[in-house]
Amino acid sequence: MSEILALNNHELLVDERDGHGRANGDDAVVKQLFKIDLHNAVDISNMDATTALPNAVGKTLFLDIVQVLTANGITAGNIPAKIAGISFGPAVSVGKSKVHTLWVANDNDFLETVPDASGNDIPNDNQFFVFGFTDADLGGSVYAPQQVKSLF
Repeated sequence: MSEILALNNHELLVDERDGHGRANGDDAVVKQLFKIDLHNAVDISNMDATTALPNAVGKTLFLDIVQVLTANGITAGNIPAKIAGISFGPAVSVGKSKVHTLWVANDNDFLETVPDASGNDIPNDNQFFVFGFTDADLGGSVYAPQQVKSLF
């Protein structure tokens, strides 16, 4: 897990990923965003691992990035190995529907090229992917983005 994003005041999107994909020279396998709810979470800060484990917060798959990207023509070998940033963007209109945007970015470790499986250098660009979702895609959750006030 490398990123957490607030969906509202008690639900979060968290990413889970392996290290496979572009920059690792193989195919991406696991790049997923899960929705977790902290509303009934138990404070485990004073528990040992055995006591804390039964209190783990449940998760629900929100977005399988590899599945969506490969279904839209991006090969698993071109999906970044390190998905490391998620952020909400502006809502857009698609027909008569309001669609929220979710921006996903990779971490290329400042390496412009990396060797592929054959030892040839391939580009390792920073990449951004934009996904759309509607309120109906939230499975009963409410999207309530944080309002950040400018200090200037």
